[in-house]
Amino acid sequence: MLNNSTIYTNHLFISNTKNNSVQTAALSLTNKAMHTVISNNHIVQLNNNDVLLQKQPYKNLIIANVNTARPVQLNSIIDNKSLTAGCLYKLVNDSLSLNIKPHEQGIKPVITVAANKKNKFSLMPFISFDHTSGRLIEQYEFNNESAKDYAQREKPDMSFTAGLLADYTLNKRFSLRSGLSVSSAALTISSTAVNALKDNSGVYKFKLGTSYGLAEISKSGFMPSAGDSLVVKDASLKFKYLSLPVLLNYTLSNKKIKFSVHGGIAINKIISDKVEVDYTAQNNNNEIETINKIEGLKKTFFTINTGFEAGYPITSKVDISLSPELRYGINSINKGTPVKTYPINYGIALNVHIKL
Repeated sequence: MLNNSTIYTNHLFISNTKNNSVQTAALSLTNKAMHTVISNNHIVQLNNNDVLLQKQPYKNLIIANVNTARPVQLNSIIDNKSLTAGCLYKLVNDSLSLNIKPHEQGIKPVITVAANKKNKFSLMPFISFDHTSGRLIEQYEFNNESAKDYAQREKPDMSFTAGLLADYTLNKRFSLRSGLSVSSAALTISSTAVNALKDNSGVYKFKLGTSYGLAEISKSGFMPSAGDSLVVKDASLKFKYLSLPVLLNYTLSNKKIKFSVHGGIAINKIISDKVEVDYTAQNNNNEIETINKIEGLKKTFFTINTGFEAGYPITSKVDISLSPELRYGINSINKGTPVKTYPINYGIALNVHIKL
């Protein structure tokens, strides 16, 4: 029975096949003002200016011969395994009859599907709330302290990462992802005694040892000498760095909730570092000092980045997702320090995917 879903046509051109099933076909309509393309299980109708008129699954559509008006279910014809690419078929009753091979007649059919093409690029702004730690390897003893002492008195503080990534789709499963992010890492340091120690120049100085490097306390109000000490009541260490990751993303599931995993490498550049120290000197005066240089901290380090993502569509163009993330240092973030530290960063990221 004919209805609003009926398409009247004389011919069906098969442009290509894959695994013996039709991938792209074109209907030759009696209406010269438009043409129709069947692609990836959908029928797409365009006018002469390639403006998209409609797109819908072809599964339940009906086509009918213009002359006989005899209805045939479209999917029963398209699913015919014997159709050959590059051939024009004529609709006869409820089946297709091979009409001509266009290349033998010098005909070069052109099928335009540009209006239905998907942009392969998308943007991904994100923010991640992080937990900063590290793998410590002791190099030498400093101020009678070991790597274990640093680990016990240093606790992660509020840290975060924010950035913008661009995603390029390679195929249905894989995509490449890169961009730029900025991270702010912080930790607190509990009370400890700092002894005056002689440096390489032979001068006694107060230096607070941390897992990232040494922070020189220089405003104690007196010139330290052998045997002098001061008490650090508490301190905080902060540093910021830019990251440029290159990631490969793999889609596990493309259903309503989309699951994917990603992994790759990132180069990271530290753009600021400081230590704030609250201490008591020998004269019992309390001092708060900001030290804008951590001795031994390198400017560049590399990490392996990986994560698992669960996304949900908000509109046809926008998805949101949550992803646990891991950034693991593959080289140390410091050099010539009492301990060598390989940074480890765990985080939960909120992502927005915007299709272009």
